[in-house]
Amino acid sequence: MIKNERQYRITKAQSDEFTEALSSLRSRQGSDPLLMQLESDALESQLDELRNQLENYERLQSGESDVISC
Repeated sequence: MIKNERQYRITKAQSDEFTEALSSLRSRQGSDPLLMQLESDALESQLDELRNQLENYERLQSGESDVISC
């Protein structure tokens, strides 16, 4: 859970890094397809979690929501 603006910036940077890593993984050729799928799934799962945290914080900051969803 993001509690302040500093954590928000850190989480945003991590989200950007995971997005870049996922893009890089998808552009790689010649690797084991199963391994690539496992890596892709792991990156997507972590990215989804980061995006969810960012969205929750943004909603709270905007006053759109006063309840934290998990």
